Amino acid sequence: MRQIRLHFLILLILLSTGVQLFAQTWVERTPIPTSRWYPCSVVIDEKIYVIGGMGETSPYSSLTIVEVYDVPGDSCETMTPMTMSRWGAMAAVVDNKIYVIGGLTGSFVGGYSATDAAEVYDPGTNTWTAIAPIPSARGWGGCAVVNDTIFVFGGYGGLSSAVLKYYPPKDTWFTEANMPNGRYTFMTAQANDKVYLIGGWGSDLVQEYDPVTKVWTTMASMPTSRGASGIAVINDTIYVAGGRGGNSRQFECFNPVINTWASLSPMPTAREGLIGAAVDGRFFAIAGSVPVSQGGFPFYNIVEEADFSGTGISEGAITPYFLTNLSVQPNPFNLHTSISFTLDNPQSVELCVFDLTGRRIAVLVDGLLETGPHCYNWEGMDLNGQTVASGTYILRITSAQSAAKKKVLLLR
Repeated sequence: MRQIRLHFLILLILLSTGVQLFAQTWVERTPIPTSRWYPCSVVIDEKIYVIGGMGETSPYSSLTIVEVYDVPGDSCETMTPMTMSRWGAMAAVVDNKIYVIGGLTGSFVGGYSATDAAEVYDPGTNTWTAIAPIPSARGWGGCAVVNDTIFVFGGYGGLSSAVLKYYPPKDTWFTEANMPNGRYTFMTAQANDKVYLIGGWGSDLVQEYDPVTKVWTTMASMPTSRGASGIAVINDTIYVAGGRGGNSRQFECFNPVINTWASLSPMPTAREGLIGAAVDGRFFAIAGSVPVSQGGFPFYNIVEEADFSGTGISEGAITPYFLTNLSVQPNPFNLHTSISFTLDNPQSVELCVFDLTGRRIAVLVDGLLETGPHCYNWEGMDLNGQTVASGTYILRITSAQSAAKKKVLLLR
């Protein structure tokens, strides 16, 4: 028991100091066709959509180009271009459609300005359709989807502290209360039903936004102040690669559950204005440019993958140290399903069931558990002992050191 507690203490110290904990390596993949700076991106069905950006040749104008990197096939294809060229736009996915909002148009040589344009792309038909413009033109902002509503945060060219939301079925924009701090070129991520705004050029600020309560919370600062980084979420851990500031090769992760940053093996290529994407627990860093501090050119079309094999990172786990082997069987289920997992040390654990709106349905565990394997059943009952309807639910396990979640389908 003493050894377990000592191991636990050492790991917490390492996490708090931000030292390198993962021995992940980087692998170069097939490049995308077009070199570019500051595109936007989304992921649908194991495909990374790389949209717009600034072109690499003088006058370095905004692009309409859309290219799709297929992760399983390690290949790329070109899709129908946007109707308006732009870079630094915000992108989100709702109902398998891609919404591209705002951005900057023009070039460094001839001048550029923020746009209020917004359009939606249907991958099924490979077509673009204009939607209601954003109320105030902006680029370099943040974007997140909560319950099929798109939230847009801050940005350059408009009110940098403004928070707007767009409801696709009504093609309508709404105004929310402002952010505590106006900023742009920050990175945006969504984890544990919260939205995180991270960094920005010259900033190490990390803020958490709860879209239900509308509350902002300041979190642990980034180890390195920077913006225009690649960002992606793998099992509710936020990964940030490169960016303007530091040496532009940093690769770091943030665990919102324990509010802690850790350093990872740096990218092979220092760059800013890149995109980050996560597919099947794999992190991809795509495009970008040489840091401005080093001349800003050339622009890149490279695709580099962070290889986590052998690190213990697996589906559902936010950190590999305290919670492993999370399994839900059967899934889908009819009468009951069994949730099993293993703890590497004693800890207080909460295992709950949520619906897709984030409402807590059931509590299966809430207390101290010992080291070793554990298994619990859920029989499709809510907090009042009533049978719940067929549908998709989220099983979430959390503790002070780790967190994980899995979807489960109930069929009656």
